[in-house]
Amino acid sequence: MNETAIDQQPYIGSYVLESLTTGMYGESENAIREYVQNAFDALRSAVQQRLITDEKARITVTLAAGDQITVYDNGVGVGASAAYKTLTSIGASKKDRQKQAGFRGIGRLAGIAFCDRLTFRTKAQGDDFESTVAYNCVALRNGMNNGTLKLVDLLQSSVSFEQLPSTDKSAHFMEVSLIGLSAAPEVFKDAGHLRTYLAETSPVEFEPSWDKGPAIAEYASKKAWAIETARLSLGTSALTLKPIYKPYKDTFVGKGDSLQRIEWIEYFKGSSGRWWAWVGHTNQSEIVNDKSVHGLRVRVKNIAIDKTTILDELFTMVNKSYSRFNSYYVGEVHISPALLIPNARRDGFEDNEAWRQVKKELALELCKPLGKKAYDNSKKRQQSLEKIQKDLTKFTAEANKVIRTNDVSAKHVVLTKLANLRSKMADAISDATPETQTKLKAQLQQLNAVQRSIDQTLDSGDCKAAVQNALEKVFSVLETHLGPSEYRSVKKAIEEALV
Repeated sequence: MNETAIDQQPYIGSYVLESLTTGMYGESENAIREYVQNAFDALRSAVQQRLITDEKARITVTLAAGDQITVYDNGVGVGASAAYKTLTSIGASKKDRQKQAGFRGIGRLAGIAFCDRLTFRTKAQGDDFESTVAYNCVALRNGMNNGTLKLVDLLQSSVSFEQLPSTDKSAHFMEVSLIGLSAAPEVFKDAGHLRTYLAETSPVEFEPSWDKGPAIAEYASKKAWAIETARLSLGTSALTLKPIYKPYKDTFVGKGDSLQRIEWIEYFKGSSGRWWAWVGHTNQSEIVNDKSVHGLRVRVKNIAIDKTTILDELFTMVNKSYSRFNSYYVGEVHISPALLIPNARRDGFEDNEAWRQVKKELALELCKPLGKKAYDNSKKRQQSLEKIQKDLTKFTAEANKVIRTNDVSAKHVVLTKLANLRSKMADAISDATPETQTKLKAQLQQLNAVQRSIDQTLDSGDCKAAVQNALEKVFSVLETHLGPSEYRSVKKAIEEALV
């Protein structure tokens, strides 16, 4: 068979850019995560090259006047000779996907979908110049709608490049600015929302005041692999920057304003050695209501892969009745990047044999025992509540019979049983879900009503009858041991004293 080379370049249209920008990210905030992720890689390289120490490595996110977001890092930067080629290349990267978080060379395009102008200002140590690559995002988005344009022509007409002398030859940095957020949703421009999002997804440290954080970090270093972190701060200006930490803490508000707390941490390590996890068990076996921490979350290089969806699906895969149980726990599953590759959207993994094997391990070694524990606790609590309901029904019937009698001693027995049942219900309420608490509190009101009824009868006729009965027994004894005149005198004195 003869093959003839065709002297013609492949045609790549502008729609490709749409797929890599507006079509890539389900949440607009993911664009900021991409830049934080790239900054994280740059910091780690700078530390490895001894340009900076871990303590001095930093990332800052500044949201200025709601119309500009700037992500800055003091990592390695990009050299002047390579800046234009590196920052305008698409789908090309020198990064090692097993060592660095970003490696596809498309994350830097993320901001095109949300701003009017996207700039990259950078410098490497020792360079005399700093370089700026700027994307005209309005022109790029308009060009995406014209599928007849060549991608290379669209980029060349929408990208500018500038180099200026630097006053600090030792400086090294990357500054990404998203300017004019006209195309961004409101949440993208909300500093509070962005802080919460970055706390959940970025490779940051645990809150220093959380006493369980150091123990988790120690386990990771000794039993698995260290949790890599970056110092990340966010503010509306350089003066308002505040550090971001993961949102885990000991206590948080549950449903119905009930207080949930993490009582202990359990650790798991996959039989293949490709993953490990820490799991926080709460004092209430119920859904954790705090959306920023509920559910086990997958992380690679300490960067979140989606939120809880992966583990939600694996709990369901084990048993359909376990579908809600991931949200009964808090914690993280750290996965080794050696053979497992996050997909381009970072909401899952490429479907290769290594990931299929790890999914099986996670289902059997993590989700199955945790799901069974949550199921057993739920069933045990239900059985306990059913017994309380049965005891309450039986007690109410018994109490109603006794109330209609004049048997004081029987009523005191009922009051003793009532106190015991109330104690059981109080214990159940303290460990129940909000919905169950409401039911138990209503039943507790029934007990209180029974007690009021008994108290009222004891305070009135029943009490008088009991006193009269006791007096008659006393008088009978006195009559036996006293003479007639003396007996009548004592009896009269007692009766007058009781008037």
